[in-house]
Amino acid sequence: MQKFQISMGLVIFTDNEEYEYTDRSDTEIYFRSLNSGKRKIIQEPDFWPGVQRGSIVVLHSKVTDKIVETKFSDQSKSKFISELAPKYFTDLQRRLHYVSGLIKEGISRGCRKSIASFITKLSSSLNDTKPPAASTVQTWMRQYETSDDPNVFLINGNSFRAKPERIDTESELFLQNQIQLHYASITRPSITTAYKAYRNDLKQENLRRERDEVGLLHPVSEKTFYNRIKDLPQKELLIAREGYEVARKVLKVSKGSLPADYPLDVVEIDHTLMNLYVVDDQSFLPLGRPWITAIKDRYSNILLGFYISFHAGGLKSIFGAIKHSLNSHQRAYEM
Repeated sequence: MQKFQISMGLVIFTDNEEYEYTDRSDTEIYFRSLNSGKRKIIQEPDFWPGVQRGSIVVLHSKVTDKIVETKFSDQSKSKFISELAPKYFTDLQRRLHYVSGLIKEGISRGCRKSIASFITKLSSSLNDTKPPAASTVQTWMRQYETSDDPNVFLINGNSFRAKPERIDTESELFLQNQIQLHYASITRPSITTAYKAYRNDLKQENLRRERDEVGLLHPVSEKTFYNRIKDLPQKELLIAREGYEVARKVLKVSKGSLPADYPLDVVEIDHTLMNLYVVDDQSFLPLGRPWITAIKDRYSNILLGFYISFHAGGLKSIFGAIKHSLNSHQRAYEM
């Protein structure tokens, strides 16, 4: 079982829904549905046995010294189906054949007996002389139904396995320091620029070591440099390059949406920086880019009101947009 910690970033799958950890008490663990937003309470004495039985599946959770980073699975890394070797591409098609066949038949992954009986029919249509076991197909179905990119998660784990580029501890420490110095910067340099700076600093460091008759550091390729950056905690990296406010907006994303069954059942409000400059009509000096706060009806997608100012979103902008949405818009038809 993959190690995890009950902390922010923990996402589980149970009762056919994904839940994100929010809080806990001495005996209860609180989760929020990523789809509907409803709250779920699990007693801690029931949580661990559920994980052991498989009724509670841990999807994402990785604990670092500073933050909880999600999506720790090796298969969460970018994989392109076009890069697959022929045998692994054939294996992916085979897995998709069984999974899609069962889904079209209306058989859920919990119906093991029905899956076992229907596998025979699917294997004959595929001319598969060694059909998979029902438990294996159940695993494929779970991966398919709970993954962000089902096709990627059905790829054989050996398909993209490559021999890692290993370097000594001292060279690795120098590399990590160089990434923090040349890439994790508010100036947001590109990976190519950061890598060139790393190679230049490495050359200077090795010249110094050669004079001091100390062991030289080993360089890494640009691909390895890129992979080391991908392995860094993305929240810390985004804060270093973009600032805390941008990182908060980018990473704090709520999945799912509230359903709207009729007009004005649910309305949405949001702020954005407009892609234009306001110019003073007397001095002709640019005053800057304004912010717009808009309210939209989810059911009809009709714009109900908006508010424009030079201040980022806040209570004043929200109240202004609400006030405009409650007033008559007759002037829009008169123009």
